Amino acid sequence: RNVSGITSNLDNFVTDVQELKITVDRQNSTVNQHLKDSRPNKLDKQIGQLRVNVTELREQIDNVEGTKGDKGDRGSVGPQGLNGTKGERGETGAIGANGENGERGAKGSQGIQGIRGETGPVGPQKLEPLLIDCTSATEGYIRYSNESKSVQFCDGTSWIVLSPVVPGLGQSQTNPGDSCVDILTSESIVENGPYWIKPSSAVSPFQTYCDMNGGWTLIMKMDGTQETFGYDSVHWSSNSTLNTDSLDLSTTESKLASYFSLPLQQLRLGMTVGKTTRWLDISLGTTIPSLYSQIADGDFRSTNVGRDAWKTLLVDSSLQLLCNKEGFNSKAVDKCVRIGIINNESDDCNSPDSFLGFGTKFPADMQFSVGNYALGGFAADNGARSIKAFGYIFGR
Repeated sequence: RNVSGITSNLDNFVTDVQELKITVDRQNSTVNQHLKDSRPNKLDKQIGQLRVNVTELREQIDNVEGTKGDKGDRGSVGPQGLNGTKGERGETGAIGANGENGERGAKGSQGIQGIRGETGPVGPQKLEPLLIDCTSATEGYIRYSNESKSVQFCDGTSWIVLSPVVPGLGQSQTNPGDSCVDILTSESIVENGPYWIKPSSAVSPFQTYCDMNGGWTLIMKMDGTQETFGYDSVHWSSNSTLNTDSLDLSTTESKLASYFSLPLQQLRLGMTVGKTTRWLDISLGTTIPSLYSQIADGDFRSTNVGRDAWKTLLVDSSLQLLCNKEGFNSKAVDKCVRIGIINNESDDCNSPDSFLGFGTKFPADMQFSVGNYALGGFAADNGARSIKAFGYIFGR
């Protein structure tokens, strides 16, 4: 309603002003007419008065003030002003609580080797137990006596035996096993290495090398490039031994007492060329007194391993397809093998040209005692071969 009243007043005011303007225009016209009538003085006064009236009227118009209206609606938000200057740095806040542990990171690479530490102090001097006298100065000492195989205690005047020490089976000459198999089945912890055994037919205990991956007893080691164990060697027919301290898989030739004293049901044969060793297990079908009992008399005793099995002892071995005379003391004309197989291109074995085995005889090369030979041109399956190997014979 106020707005309507103000609008009405303004309209009336405008009407008044328009009427006043008309009046002024008329008066100006009157003035001009009076000028024409040559009455300037009177007109001047009237014009002056009219001008005063007009001025006052204008001041009244300028001073017209309407009634104050109601507060208008809030205008829309204007655009964001410019950023102010950066304030001063506030004080450091309190330290927050520790966060949870992160996941474990990946393993880092190995660091460089540290510098060597300083040499430690000199340790106590090793005592020689059997040379120490039991006195008040050594009272409380304990020693092991190799002579009596016992642990002893010094009471201040004499050594008193606490208990005899019994080494494990096969660990000493006084407690030998019957064989490597016997030791393997009797002891809870065994490793490959030298052990003491005394088979039933042996005169006294002796050391041998045991392969405890099955309890195999080492019998012989032979170098195929040497004549030591050629077919005609005395080692096959005697109770002699050779290099009995070579109790490992080194390439030192040896023949142990197990050759003539160890009862056998199986043989394990091995051939090494370069860094490759291949093995063949042979079942004898019965228990024999020893390997010596099968070979020393020179009589042929057959096995039934088969040509293909013999060939597995060497990579790329070569044999003819027929004859296949295998076993102990195989002989055919001038080809002889103590343990192995002889082959020919015909069934009769009268002209063999290939063999594979241990303790061989080959007139064309007498320094050929272990390995595979095949003459070229006579139907050997892989052609000519002349492979000399290092041989191992185990038994159990």
